[in-house]
Amino acid sequence: MKQFLKLSCLLLFLIARTNGFCGVNGLNNTADKKEDRGFHFGLYVGSFFANQKAATLYNGWGIDPNTGNQYYGDAQFSNSLMEQKILQYSGQIPGSYLPDLITPQLGVPTTGDWIFGPGDMPAIMRYQISFMMGFNSKYNVDKNNAIIFNFNVAILKITGAFTIETPNQQPVNSMYPTPYQLFPIIGGEQRFMAQLGYQKVIGKNPKLNPVIEGGLNFNYAQFGKNFIRINTLNIDLTNYYNSNPYSPFIRPRGAGLGAFAGIGLHLTMSPKWTVQLLWSPSYDKVNFGVYITGDDNKPKFQNAAGLRFYYNL
Repeated sequence: MKQFLKLSCLLLFLIARTNGFCGVNGLNNTADKKEDRGFHFGLYVGSFFANQKAATLYNGWGIDPNTGNQYYGDAQFSNSLMEQKILQYSGQIPGSYLPDLITPQLGVPTTGDWIFGPGDMPAIMRYQISFMMGFNSKYNVDKNNAIIFNFNVAILKITGAFTIETPNQQPVNSMYPTPYQLFPIIGGEQRFMAQLGYQKVIGKNPKLNPVIEGGLNFNYAQFGKNFIRINTLNIDLTNYYNSNPYSPFIRPRGAGLGAFAGIGLHLTMSPKWTVQLLWSPSYDKVNFGVYITGDDNKPKFQNAAGLRFYYNL
């Protein structure tokens, strides 16, 4: 990660130096024009493609308050968040004061006619393509070079599936001899990204030119919601993070530092308005402040694509 950041900074420095020499040698006749300098402010709208690894936080296993590790495996299944909630909503925890709300949803006579075990937990959680928008600004050093500052927000949705076995019913698929019913597990998350970097418009066409950019990317991620749905019954898992003994993990959140880049097209609509079409990869770590095991806890590439609209003050 450090080598990647050092290389990015070195490349940006060399591009900026190269452009400076061109201005000195008179190759860029517009570099010193006053009207080409100044602040531009605008909006970004696009799509965000999150790396899938951090989605494991929403798989319903929950977090061990003593170690900060996620529960996982047959030996820890009885402690898992989904198992505890399903027992509670089926009236199987003494003193919970809840009737059996799950059995009627499954269409079976009694709680003895269905099974929820370790093999029924969600196997894969995935981020969906998400909407992203933000406030973007830049200071033009000259017509083709600028210092940029972007602040973007993405609202992410995470989806997966789990099963509940109903042995006395007919199998729904001959490949799976044990009858089961499939249900969704859903998560929600907010991402905030602040970017500081350098942007270069390549070429002198008065209307359309390529554009590249890059710099540092600061991201902040916050756990939003987590729930399961059994037909019409919604079971909230979020309150797990708001009660003892789990108070150290209230709404997992955290910040991380990485790098971003961008490549696209720069369209001059008028002296006051410009539009940029961009593909913007980033390399950063989603740091929730809780331990997500192994490779899932390392920096990853993520992507965004969208339109940026600038107004020239």
